[in-house]
Amino acid sequence: MKRDEKILCLGDNSSNDAWAHTLTKKIAEENESIFRGQINDVNQDIVAGYYHVDLVTLSEREILSIIQKFDDVVLLDQSIDKYSHAHVFTSTWKFIKHLKQAGHHVHVINSKNMDFLDYWDDLLKKNKSFCLYPWVKSVSYDDHHTLCTQSMTPVTKLSDMKNWKDDPGYTVVRNKMLKGQKIPNCTACYDQEAVGENVSIRRHETIEWAALLHLKSINELKDITSPSYFELRFSNKCNITCRSCSGHFSHLIQKENDQIKDEKFQTIVDKQAFSSTGGDELIQWDNIKRVYVGGGESTVQPELYRFMRKCISNNNTDFEFRIGTNGVRISDKLFDLFKHFKNLTFSLSIDGTPKVDEYIRWGTEANDKYSNMQRLKNQGHPIALNFVMSIWNISHIGEILQYFDKAYPGSPVHMNKAGYNGDIISPFLFPDKDFVKESIAKAKKTQVYFSNEQRTKFLIDSVDKFYSSDKSVDFEKLKKFFYYNDTLDRVRGVALKDYIPELERCRKFVT
Repeated sequence: MKRDEKILCLGDNSSNDAWAHTLTKKIAEENESIFRGQINDVNQDIVAGYYHVDLVTLSEREILSIIQKFDDVVLLDQSIDKYSHAHVFTSTWKFIKHLKQAGHHVHVINSKNMDFLDYWDDLLKKNKSFCLYPWVKSVSYDDHHTLCTQSMTPVTKLSDMKNWKDDPGYTVVRNKMLKGQKIPNCTACYDQEAVGENVSIRRHETIEWAALLHLKSINELKDITSPSYFELRFSNKCNITCRSCSGHFSHLIQKENDQIKDEKFQTIVDKQAFSSTGGDELIQWDNIKRVYVGGGESTVQPELYRFMRKCISNNNTDFEFRIGTNGVRISDKLFDLFKHFKNLTFSLSIDGTPKVDEYIRWGTEANDKYSNMQRLKNQGHPIALNFVMSIWNISHIGEILQYFDKAYPGSPVHMNKAGYNGDIISPFLFPDKDFVKESIAKAKKTQVYFSNEQRTKFLIDSVDKFYSSDKSVDFEKLKKFFYYNDTLDRVRGVALKDYIPELERCRKFVT
């Protein structure tokens, strides 16, 4: 590298030690060039010298927009220990792979820093069954341990679990995965990967946890004696009645469904009733890295208060703490408890622009939700968005992502397709294809589309592919959707036309 060249250095400067700053300055001095500091603005004028940037300061899309201004791109000699978080490390690794695949030359100073992620990536490509979750995650459903929230298949009864490392149920699962044998517990991921590798939760989570636990090879799994990741759902107590939800996750939906005396509705509705999911008594504190609390609605459950107070009194507050919430009502007492957890983030369930979101997540007050999230952000807690793509919001997908860009800039969006009994709320049921395509075109111009995890981009692309094809909508499912939705509207005293008129006009396709 010449002293009069423009050099862009990639790393992470968001830790307290500002490693990217230190390392870039050192390289500039070694090459008798000028250290220019961090790039914070894509419109910044670039002159000869050494600059540094990271995926915390700028998005992938923004970095890609400025790369052509430089003569060379350098990946700093920065080990995972010198990153502010393992996720920033894995995101940088993925970005480097993307740059190389796109034809950009990247000068890697020390490839050994990221070699172990290449090891896991190669293993996952060869072994289509392997996943780290059976070694690191504890989640329960219907009085049983299961592998993850994608899998409801029982592994071991809660009452039978004696030893995590040597549990017979988990031992069978782990051994089959190591041999590359596919198992019935993991059909959700297999189905996703049949569509495309980039949408794979199995691959994404394995890479993330290998980095978080600094696992160098599969041989180190034998040393894991307890879970590192615990998912808790104290009860199905909730404060709203989402149209895409079931009684398992909301006691109000369970109550509403029981009161609707309509035989046809009862054959359509998802009757998944609540069953015990276990609480914080399942946590083993030895190797804990992360706890996620979901619902129901966690913020209205007294168990969340008790759990947080217990953590505070025992001085156990340093783990990554994630709380799923609809954000509708958060008490001042909770806000005070939140202050004790420095690694606390929130996953906000939001399915549209304010009006659409209020209709889908019935009982939501959009202004209150937004105000609560701003208060959490002001308190130093990052916000991620949990978006469920469905027939209700697919025609507004572009406007929704534009709203996310504006109202929640920089917040990652975790996107999923709606699942329901009979697949009657699928995003592939909207019959006016041209209307959807126009909205998707807007979605593809947003920061959410360009700057998010691969899964989000892939799902939008898959929807675009469907609505651009000659594949037909399943009108029998669409009929059942309208009957289901009309029944809820009648009980709740509202009308679809007042919230999503574009969907109301689609009724003509089935009448």
